[in-house]
Amino acid sequence: LNWLPLGGFVRPKGENDPNVEGGLAASSPWVRLGVLFAGSFMNLLAGVVVNSILFAQMDVPDMTRVMLYDVTPNSPAAQAGLQADDFILAVDGEQITDDEHFRSLIQSHLDQPIQVTVERGDETLELTATPLSSRSAEEGALGILPGPPMMPAKSFIQAIPYGSMYTYA
Repeated sequence: LNWLPLGGFVRPKGENDPNVEGGLAASSPWVRLGVLFAGSFMNLLAGVVVNSILFAQMDVPDMTRVMLYDVTPNSPAAQAGLQADDFILAVDGEQITDDEHFRSLIQSHLDQPIQVTVERGDETLELTATPLSSRSAEEGALGILPGPPMMPAKSFIQAIPYGSMYTYA
């Protein structure tokens, strides 16, 4: 298996024999640690590159906007008129900056009517919904599946932070 390219079995010169001049075992401890960590680092770097290529070929999330991916039938959101593919602009006049902000506003207004400003196509709508504390966590207080909308990557460079984030995750 020693001949396999890109990740076959590799044995450095003088790996276990400190008598081999210029070998790994004869090197200083810092050099040996550097070699050890270089292998792990390259594995992580390969993950970042592969994930970045995937994001560049597909889409990247727009973390500054919130879109509804799904609205459960007969849920408070459906009764209020919210629909899948709506963009959430504001809740009670407070501009929505990201998905987490939107979720926290819903949780802070349980069992209270909230004014939701949505963008649907070319129009902006004001809808009133009441998140219910009586609904299970699986159903959600409004019965929606929010998240960041996906948009095409402008370049490979734009995909690198997402590739890094998903490699870390």
